[in-house]
Amino acid sequence: MSEDRESRDARFTEVYEAHYSVVRAYAWRRGPSAADDVVAETFMIAWQRLDSMPAESLPWLIGVARNVLLNQRRGGRSRPAAPCHWPIHFS
Repeated sequence: MSEDRESRDARFTEVYEAHYSVVRAYAWRRGPSAADDVVAETFMIAWQRLDSMPAESLPWLIGVARNVLLNQRRGGRSRPAAPCHWPIHFS
């Protein structure tokens, strides 16, 4: 394994171990049933963008988790929650 790859792996591991529980708690408070998926996607994005991740990574990770949650909710809005009960007239 190259030195760059090892340092990248080490940085990701450090970020993951330092912030996993906080990111999971954040996701769980906003949707317990999807928390594990949100955390997995958040850290996948962190891995992909590791080179551009700021040194202070926790606020960035929480922002990513927030966006993942919002994207999941938007995806769920494609079907109406309840049928429309008022008459609609087209002229």
